[in-house]
Amino acid sequence: MQELLPDDADDGSLSTRTLESGGSESPATRPRSRRGGQGDLLFLPPRPRRPTSGPGIAASGAISAADLPPDTELVSAGFFGVVRRVCEMLAAILYFYVAGLLDRLLLDWREVLRRGSFKGRGLRLTARRAVRLRKVLQWLGGTFIKVGQQLAIRSDVLPPLYCRELENLLDNADPIPDDYVREVLERVLERIGKRFDEVFAAFNFSPIGRASIACVYKARLLSGKVVAVKVRRPDIVKIFKTDLAALDLVAEMLEFITVLRPRVTDTFRSELRLMLLEELDFRIETRYQELFRRYYKRRKKLRTTAPKLHPKLCGREVIVSEFVTGIWLKDMIAGVESPDREGYREWLGSLDVCPKRIAKQLIRGSHYGFFECPFFHGDPHPGNVLVQPHNRIVMVDFGACGVFSERERLQLAQMHYYQAREDVGGMVQCVIGLMEPLPPIDIDPFRRRLEDAWWKGFYGIKSKHAEWWERTSFRLWSALLREVRRAQIPLPLSVLRMIRATLLYDTVGARLYDGINVFKEYRWYYERYARRVRADIQKSIVRQIFRGLDPQNYVRIRRLWDVGNLLLQQTQLFMRKPLPDFSALVSKGWDILKLILKWSLLEIAVTLAAAGVLAFRFLGRIQRLLPPRGQVTVWDYPRALLKQVGADVLNPAVRGPGIVLAVWGVLILFISFKYIRSMWFRLSDKDILLNGRDSGRGR
Repeated sequence: MQELLPDDADDGSLSTRTLESGGSESPATRPRSRRGGQGDLLFLPPRPRRPTSGPGIAASGAISAADLPPDTELVSAGFFGVVRRVCEMLAAILYFYVAGLLDRLLLDWREVLRRGSFKGRGLRLTARRAVRLRKVLQWLGGTFIKVGQQLAIRSDVLPPLYCRELENLLDNADPIPDDYVREVLERVLERIGKRFDEVFAAFNFSPIGRASIACVYKARLLSGKVVAVKVRRPDIVKIFKTDLAALDLVAEMLEFITVLRPRVTDTFRSELRLMLLEELDFRIETRYQELFRRYYKRRKKLRTTAPKLHPKLCGREVIVSEFVTGIWLKDMIAGVESPDREGYREWLGSLDVCPKRIAKQLIRGSHYGFFECPFFHGDPHPGNVLVQPHNRIVMVDFGACGVFSERERLQLAQMHYYQAREDVGGMVQCVIGLMEPLPPIDIDPFRRRLEDAWWKGFYGIKSKHAEWWERTSFRLWSALLREVRRAQIPLPLSVLRMIRATLLYDTVGARLYDGINVFKEYRWYYERYARRVRADIQKSIVRQIFRGLDPQNYVRIRRLWDVGNLLLQQTQLFMRKPLPDFSALVSKGWDILKLILKWSLLEIAVTLAAAGVLAFRFLGRIQRLLPPRGQVTVWDYPRALLKQVGADVLNPAVRGPGIVLAVWGVLILFISFKYIRSMWFRLSDKDILLNGRDSGRGR
């Protein structure tokens, strides 16, 4: 159990160690102990404030960066930087494939010959390729660390062995120069008219967390509160945009030469660009953190919150929030699963912390995030969750949050409804609806395979003697990812984040309490949600009975009144129109059919007549084209006729066939014009019946 600094114990505030989304921790990057007092902080002398105006500053009248809105960030990828990164990427790809080829030629052949079997060789080859991919991404560094961390959750793209290996990617980044940290903080504080020494009483420039996007520092405000300060790295936006441009070029090149399937990387690259550029803007992360804290405060039984922010000190490049203390959930899981688990549970009990209670709060809180909040925490791994005494949960790192549309929320809720009715087919139909729009695939085999796999997972959930991992949604989502990878269906980023978050919540909850049933916890949440809805409606009804209608209800009544008037007018107009005469419609259809038959028969007759005239005209000439008597077959006559017709048509000296064909064409056009006009007139006739007969019948 980590402790607050001695003089922080009385303010009761939370604090935070915020690391980047998706990052893993190594011994070098793991935060230092929270124990200690003033010795952890370096007290700094005042430094003069930088001038913001004066001679030489935008003196030419040209627009400078200072003249633009504070939200503007003028950064673009450089040409030579993109070329350099493309060369590095091509070299890495060449190394990856050549090394893989050498593995296939050399790896384990002595062992295979000794055993006389290839058993296990394919698995070892895959494991070596996965390790090599992780090392290649680490060598490329920067954005590609984030690419690997994003691929670690893309089980719809890569096999599970690759995903597990990529989870070990570490951000072994160097510290940010102290002068740059101070410069960024002074730039942020200029907006509120403060200097560095007027806000921070102490600041430790040794980072407690280092990652590829930012470093996290520990500081003390003049008010005495200890805070965590997250500062973005210099030029990181330009670096990321350069790497993304290089990645686009290399991916398009590989797709063009068909090393990769065409357009297979489009979805991944667009979602990666969206995620990374969103993560670089710390204002978005602060909004997520602020709203998460506000929404979960409404559900006190969940006992879940987020660190409190200092919004005036936050900006695009800086986040300042409270410094969280407590038990990291990863340490709690390790203690609960350790040989001395009983002693560890007793120690947790002395702090009023119950692993079973924490597990249920996490699952129920995830349902609240999925169905009622504007967004959900997309990366709730044990390194981003703190547990405080009295079963209080604190979530940190809001760099990767997911958003569901109302349609997706309804699909997910309907899936839980079908699970309660033990309708696996309905569950599969709902999860397919989450993936829409689907590419052109054969949906029936895909649905059948997914149903078979989900039935097996459903049996584990219902069984009382199943292992802890069988009572979670692990087998369901794993089967889904396996099938979408097989069918090459790109999943939306929101669905991927939901699946990853659900798997993390379920796995963490099951490891803390092996008897948990995630679907039963959803029913607990839904019952409470239904009660809240009922209570809100009842309160509204009672209030309006005794105090009159709410103002918004009068607006609704006025709109309903207007709609009623419009509906009445439309009804009157409709009633004044004559009723449709279906017999007249049938009469029109019959007349059109007769006209089409007459048209067809007359054109056939004219065509046969023209053919007869031509045949009689050419009869004498055709005889010369036939074989000798006794060798003539039935098919020789039409061939000779066509040959002679072609010769006469091409011969300008012969006018007889041309005249016949011209007359035939004119007659066909005239007949077509006549009957098309007749059908048009008949369709334009009014449907009026006189004495039971249609007066508009065409002649």
